[in-house]
Amino acid sequence: MRVTQGPDRRRWLTDGGQNAIVRFDPVRAHQGIPLPRDFARANLNTGTFDKEGIYWFTGQKALWPRDPQSGKVDAWAARAARA
Repeated sequence: MRVTQGPDRRRWLTDGGQNAIVRFDPVRAHQGIPLPRDFARANLNTGTFDKEGIYWFTGQKALWPRDPQSGKVDAWAARAARA
């Protein structure tokens, strides 16, 4: 798990226990944003923001972006590299 400050000045983190990303707001507690059901037990890792404010984060089997305007979380399954 890694905590990152977003462009909204809130703290964001990946939470493997909830299989969600979490936006922490000290006034309103936190908002859990669950991952798509197809990616249960994703073993979440690092999250970071790009210059457009999209939150990208990884898991052992996929890569996800979260669009700040729509709140939509997309997922792409990782593919094994060929030797």
